[in-house]
Amino acid sequence: EISEIFTPSNRGVMFSLFRHPIQRVISLFYYLQTATWEPTYNPELASMTIGQYADSPLVESNLMVRMLSQNEEGKITQDDIA
Repeated sequence: EISEIFTPSNRGVMFSLFRHPIQRVISLFYYLQTATWEPTYNPELASMTIGQYADSPLVESNLMVRMLSQNEEGKITQDDIA
C-alpha cells in the first residue's frame, strides 16, 4: 500500500513540466494539419494559416486556464488571467 511506501521519514517528491500554452497550441495546430491518423484530424486545418486557426471556432480552448479562471465558456480575457 502507498502508506507503506511514503512515511514521514521517506517522503515523496513531485515535479511538473509545463509547456508555454501558446507554443503548445501552435505545435498542436501544425501537427493536426497533417496527422490524418488522429481521431481529431480535420481537413479544414490543412488549408488554414495559424492566424485563421486562432480566429476560428476550431482553436483549442485551454482547459486548465478555464478551470483556474472559472470561465468555462466564452472568450478568455486579460481579466480572467490577471
